[in-house]
Amino acid sequence: MKLLSLFILLTVGCTTAMAQESATYGGAGFFRLGHASLHRFSQVADHFSPAQQPALSNNFVYLGGEGYARINRNIIGGGGYAMVNHGIDSHSYRAEPFSGGGYLHYGRILLEHRRFWIYPSIGAGVAMVSLTQSQSQGQAGEEYTVMLPGFNAQVGLGAD
Repeated sequence: MKLLSLFILLTVGCTTAMAQESATYGGAGFFRLGHASLHRFSQVADHFSPAQQPALSNNFVYLGGEGYARINRNIIGGGGYAMVNHGIDSHSYRAEPFSGGGYLHYGRILLEHRRFWIYPSIGAGVAMVSLTQSQSQGQAGEEYTVMLPGFNAQVGLGAD
């Protein structure tokens, strides 16, 4: 009888202890606004522009957002961004560069303290750079767009 009582006490005690393990849920999101420089963008864009036009700038205004959700030890997130450039606008020629993209990522918390955790993450996404040009000669005009799509891979180490 003592053995049976001890067994029941331990079983109920362990079940209660496991039931009190709390799950952690939450998340965060934020916006980004700033400067971005696309290395050698102007040299690449020159191949698609008329020779007499001034070169486009490598400097872009960056606007984006990112967010993630935490479900226990898992981090699931994503984000997107757009980058715009001043471009060129003259009497007979106009060029408007644009870039944008989006991505998803997943991480798993490896080290956690009271208000701090570290997690490696992997992710993938798409990106695109485009250049829309229009040229007018008298009343007639042409407009065309060159797009350079690509895929992104992301490997990181996060700390929150």
